[in-house]
Amino acid sequence: MLTERQQEVIRHAVLRGYYENNGNPKIKDLAEELGISRSTYGGHLSEAEKAILKKVGSDLE
Repeated sequence: MLTERQQEVIRHAVLRGYYENNGNPKIKDLAEELGISRSTYGGHLSEAEKAILKKVGSDLE
C-alpha cells in the first residue's frame, strides 16, 4: 500500500506530533531531520495520506 519511504515519512510525522493540535512541527523541520527537501517530504506525506484515506474509505463501504 505504501512505499518504504512513505511509511518512514508518515511514521516520522506521527512520532514527532505533526498531527497533534499543540504546536505542530513544520514540514520544513521534519524534512531537515530526515535530510530531505521540504517538497520531497511533503510529497511523500501527501501520497501516504491519500493512500491511507483511500483504504479507510473503501473499508467503510
